[in-house]
Amino acid sequence: MNAKISQSQLFVMLILSGMTDILSFSHDVADGAYNSAFFVSLIAAFVLRLLLLIPIFFLYKNGKRSDFPQGLGSAKTQSVISVAVIVLLTALACGDGIKFCYFTVVCIAPDMSDFLLSLTVTAGAVYCALKGRQGLFRASGIITAAVLFTVGLMFLIMLQNTSKTAFASLVYEFDANKILPGAFRVIAGSSSLPIITLLCFEAKGKLIKGVLWWNGTITLFALVIALVTGSVLGVFGEKTPFPVYMAVNSASVGILERFDALFLCAFTLGTVIRLGVLLCLVRKLSGRGGKAVFFICALAVLFVGTAGRSIEAARFFNNALFRFSAITAICAGLPALTLAKRSETD
Repeated sequence: MNAKISQSQLFVMLILSGMTDILSFSHDVADGAYNSAFFVSLIAAFVLRLLLLIPIFFLYKNGKRSDFPQGLGSAKTQSVISVAVIVLLTALACGDGIKFCYFTVVCIAPDMSDFLLSLTVTAGAVYCALKGRQGLFRASGIITAAVLFTVGLMFLIMLQNTSKTAFASLVYEFDANKILPGAFRVIAGSSSLPIITLLCFEAKGKLIKGVLWWNGTITLFALVIALVTGSVLGVFGEKTPFPVYMAVNSASVGILERFDALFLCAFTLGTVIRLGVLLCLVRKLSGRGGKAVFFICALAVLFVGTAGRSIEAARFFNNALFRFSAITAICAGLPALTLAKRSETD
C-alpha cells in the first residue's frame, strides 16, 4: 500500500478516468444539454480544473508537501476530516457505479439482473483496490492502451457517419447561457481532481507538468469526440441518453453492425479502475479500521448500483451541485486547511 508511484503512472490512470467520463456523458443522468455551447464548456472546464488545483500547486511549489489528513490539527481533527473525506469519496464512487449500471441496463442488457451487474463491477473494483496502488496503477497503464485502441476503432467507425448538415444543425443551437453550467457538469462528472489531491504528494515527478499534460490531453480528446459525435447526431444528440454511445451504435462498416461491445468494453474497464482507485483511497484514509471501512464502503457502492434501473436514483447520486461541491471540498478545501494550519505554526 505504501509503494511509491510515478507522476506518469498517476496521470495515465487519470487519462483513462477522463476518457471514461467523456464516453459516458449522459443527458439523463447529468440532466445536461449537448449543443455547440458544450464545446466552449469543455474549454472552460480546462481552466476551471487549473483554478481548483491552485492550492495544491501552491503547496507543491513551496515544498510544503502533505499526506492528507496529516498536518491538519490534532488526532481528533484528523479523524473527523478523514471520515468526511471517506464519505465524499464513497458518494462519488456510488455515483460512478450507478451510472455504469444505468447505462448497461438501459442500453445494452435490459434483462440483466441489477444485483449481478452491480456485484460484478464492484467485485472487480475491490480486487483492484486490494492489489494496492502500485499494482493498480501499473494495470491502468495496460488498460489505458487497450481503451485507446478501442476508442480509436470507435472513432474510425463514427467517421463513416459524419455529416456537415448534422453539425450545422448543432451550431445553430448555440446557447451562451449553457457554457458555465456545462463546464460545472463536466467537472462534476469526474472524480479525477480528488484523486490528484490525495495522491499527488506520493507520486515521484513534476506535478504541475503532469497536470498540464493530463488536462490538455483530456480536453483535446473531449473536443474531438464531441465534434465527431455532433457531426453524426446533430441536434438529435440532445434527445439521446448517451450521445457518444448512440453515435457509435448507429454506425456500420460494410456487413458489420452494432459496435456497442466496443463501447461497453471501454466503459467497463475505465469504471472498474476508477472505482478501484477511490476504494483504495478510502482504505488509505481509514487508518486502523482500514479493512472494515473499506468493505463497508464497497458494500455501499454495491447496494447503490442495484438501483441502476432507476433514473431518479442515478440522478440523485450524480447530482451536479453535490458532486461539484464534494470535489471542491477535497481538492481545494484540504490544501487550504493545510496552508491555514501551517501559517499558524510558522
